Amino acid sequence: MRLFIALELDETVKDQLDHISNEVKQFTSKGRFTNKENLHLTIRFLGEVKADSVDELIKAIDCTANQVQPFALYLDSIGSFLKKQKHVISVGVSGQTDKLADLYKALETQLEGIGYQKEARPFNPHITLGRQVQLNGTVKDLQSEVTVSRTPIHVNQLSLMESTRVEGKLVYRPIYQTLFKGLKR
Repeated sequence: MRLFIALELDETVKDQLDHISNEVKQFTSKGRFTNKENLHLTIRFLGEVKADSVDELIKAIDCTANQVQPFALYLDSIGSFLKKQKHVISVGVSGQTDKLADLYKALETQLEGIGYQKEARPFNPHITLGRQVQLNGTVKDLQSEVTVSRTPIHVNQLSLMESTRVEGKLVYRPIYQTLFKGLKR
């Protein structure tokens, strides 16, 4: 099973991101863009995981969620980084990013306790719009032309997600979801 832990997004946020993605496409010659239903904010990519490890992961996710109160983020701005000489285009977040960083650190501690190595690279929260993107201009051009409205993201749960193919189409589906501390399950 190919798994990751994420913050799922509500339909309003996905609609806004889909609109932004369509605007971004006008400034590209090619790329693989994320389907609207797959948009999310990854907290931790796990990769290939054996099915018998899922129960341990669920316990780690529950323990993390029980340490965190709900918080708010906002869509912020278009960003880009290079991966294998191609752009990954994303939308960054602002708001209570300190609480997001605390969530990440708590999760990393729980995962380390069940045998996962801590991430070597720093946590860079973003929502990926497209991979292997070839821009027609510069990233600065894209940032000046595409407006990101400050859409709120209500963060109140963690999800264990599976990346799978259904009829040849990449699908991210939640296999476990848990609410944060103080919220009814």
